[in-house]
Amino acid sequence: MNFNLKSGKMLIILMLMVVARNVYAAHPNEPIKSTLQTGDVVANVEIRDSKDAPVMLPGFGEQYLLLFYSDPEVPKRNSYFIEQMKTERFNDRENFLSYGIVNLKDARFYPNNLVRMGIRREERKYEDQQVKIYTDPSHIVKSAWNLGEVDNEFAVIFLDKSGEVLFYQAEELSNREADNLIRLIYKTLGEDMLE
Repeated sequence: MNFNLKSGKMLIILMLMVVARNVYAAHPNEPIKSTLQTGDVVANVEIRDSKDAPVMLPGFGEQYLLLFYSDPEVPKRNSYFIEQMKTERFNDRENFLSYGIVNLKDARFYPNNLVRMGIRREERKYEDQQVKIYTDPSHIVKSAWNLGEVDNEFAVIFLDKSGEVLFYQAEELSNREADNLIRLIYKTLGEDMLE
């Protein structure tokens, strides 16, 4: 049998086709999931508080939720949006809650106990603004909600009371995107935005 480069490429292509067919045959009705999209509905999940105690997502199913899912290695991302949100004081409303969830699984340079200590310090520092920060030690939220690649990101997720995603972006928001999201929050809450 004469084996040359052309027949070797064909053999590899045939092997890949067989593997792909077998993978599909094993799970034919399972759709290929894309990352979280506006309009998707997510379920409540168990995360951890700043003292590592388990807790279900606070306010889920009861309030509109604005969640910040962040890698502790990039704490300054979305700083414009965060500063704008502080001035809006949405957390003063009964039907709205906002908090952070720190992605501990991707924190390669910081031990979890050190990150939690920093979280408790931030909660005390901004207690008057009702700042709460939780943790996701093992990609619970990322996996359950299919957030996609969130390592080194500061994702923003806005949910309605039924768990429907009204906004999701893993990458840093531009100032314009941040302003548009604030408008969306006002609109969703049925309020006029003060300019």
